[in-house]
Amino acid sequence: MKQSSLLGLVLLLAACGGTTAAPGSAPATPSSALAKPAASAAAEPSASAKPAASAASAGVKPAASAGAQGQPIKIGFVTDLTGPTANEGKDNLDAFNLYLESLDNTIAGRKVQIVTADAAGQPDTALTKTKELVENQKVDFLAGFNFSTECFAVAPYAAQAKIPMVIVDNCAAISLGLDPRLNSPYLVRLTASSSNGGGAAISRWIYQQGARKAIMLSIDNAGIQENADSYAKPFVDVGGSFVQELHPPINTTDFAPYVSQFDQSADSVIVFEPSIAGLRFGQAFASYQPKVKVYDVLGGPTNGPNLLGLKDKAAGFIGQQSWSPAFDTPMAQTWNKAWLAKHPDRPYQSIDTANGYAGAQIIVEAIKKLNGNLDDKLKFVDTLFATDMETIKGPMKVDKTRNTALQNIYIFEVDKSGDAAKSRVLQTIQGTTTPLPSVDELSKFPYGKLKGKWVGMTKQGLDELVK
Repeated sequence: MKQSSLLGLVLLLAACGGTTAAPGSAPATPSSALAKPAASAAAEPSASAKPAASAASAGVKPAASAGAQGQPIKIGFVTDLTGPTANEGKDNLDAFNLYLESLDNTIAGRKVQIVTADAAGQPDTALTKTKELVENQKVDFLAGFNFSTECFAVAPYAAQAKIPMVIVDNCAAISLGLDPRLNSPYLVRLTASSSNGGGAAISRWIYQQGARKAIMLSIDNAGIQENADSYAKPFVDVGGSFVQELHPPINTTDFAPYVSQFDQSADSVIVFEPSIAGLRFGQAFASYQPKVKVYDVLGGPTNGPNLLGLKDKAAGFIGQQSWSPAFDTPMAQTWNKAWLAKHPDRPYQSIDTANGYAGAQIIVEAIKKLNGNLDDKLKFVDTLFATDMETIKGPMKVDKTRNTALQNIYIFEVDKSGDAAKSRVLQTIQGTTTPLPSVDELSKFPYGKLKGKWVGMTKQGLDELVK
């Protein structure tokens, strides 16, 4: 989804997804990549994971706040701690905890207790674990969430259970903030979606750099397809075109078969490959060295942990994020020092650590404004929506209409050394002043339903899709 960094994209690409289909689209074929490491291929997600399904058990009530009695605030943190995106979930959780630890795990006089649950990249698992947190652990609110399809599964349940669901990792699908089956008064996204205008601004910038014939390389995932569509539309709108689409399964371990078949007429590849998939793409690209410019719009190969593995193999790649390791503000210095002291094995931070830390900053300020009283759940959510503050990622607000964070985007080029801290910022897109797409346009355009339809797509064709 960074005055924090450039590594982010607002979106998405953040918009991590899962294996179930987005609302209104056909179910995606489940992938074994989303299973736990020892598990076999994932079974077709059940109806409980689909946004239109009934989500809550009858009579479920969230735990009443115990602020008056001085009991701890219990936060149910749902994220991916195993599976192909476990590094994203762990980074996000550890950064979230790091900020709370800096406050002695105390907000407004109340101790804070984090109860974690591993969604493992599976929508059904995310829903089951969430029910356990709400119904048995009696958490005050939910946080975390990585794949959009996990959010698709959990959001209807959170609404029916009347428990705040605070997204602090990814879940960047546009539909999450607009589809009435998903969006509710209890859902707030403190990370970015293309509905904040960032995706369009990035795509126009890519076109201005000379990209005309692009390859779309995105994992085969419903949530990420929404993001891919949200970048592709403005690119075609300004005159760009796609000459090839490739959609590897999320469990792809070898990207050589994909990179080796890149269309030779292409001048660029727009990459939507999160987590370890981004690393594997970078390794294959270095082996074949196709003559295309790499634009990583999802925080994949150019994300800090992946750069640690790729080093100079990613030299020249263009990335975008809402935070940058090159920032040297007092807040960033304090954060980096604390992080390295606790996690010396992870010297490069990521968009996921930035999202987790910034999310904790915002949540803490909201609880302080309420003097630690979380009895009124909707008041808590509204206080989060009223965010207007400086975070580790820079200035942040939250647009309630589209349910998305408004934050800066930093477009950068990876240094020839591959050192993330030496990445050169090429463009800063001001998140709080970027024009927002209209809700009408966001609602009418079939985001997430255009897989396999971008090759040969024209501006006229785009216009026909919304008639």
